[in-house]
Amino acid sequence: MKQTFRNYLKTLSGAEKQQTAQHLFLGIPFYGYDDRNAIIGNQFLSILRENEVEIRFLEKEREHEVQYTDKNNKHHLVFYPSLRFLEDRITLAKKLKCGVGIWELGQGLDYFMDLLFSVCCNKHSIRHVSNTR
Repeated sequence: MKQTFRNYLKTLSGAEKQQTAQHLFLGIPFYGYDDRNAIIGNQFLSILRENEVEIRFLEKEREHEVQYTDKNNKHHLVFYPSLRFLEDRITLAKKLKCGVGIWELGQGLDYFMDLLFSVCCNKHSIRHVSNTR
């Protein structure tokens, strides 16, 4: 992801680069996946509470992977945003001077909004984009 942004911005001149970056959004999900099924915060917490899980950090992808076997002996692979995942992406957006687009705002864990406001927002940088579905 970081390399994709950098490769794109490298094709632009200095002035174009700065102007273009201001119009880009780095998408950050506030939801995850249990195998191929989308899950939200309370579902993720249930998985952690109800199963014996193995958690590992994937260095290249900069995200956590959770594995567990359910009561029907089915193996699951879960990806859900963690504090480190969110901090890495917000830091990258600040470094690239691009915007942040949150997918499924309000569906994450309680601390997601606290992190979002403490790391990247002040009263002058908050922009609201409404969903027009």
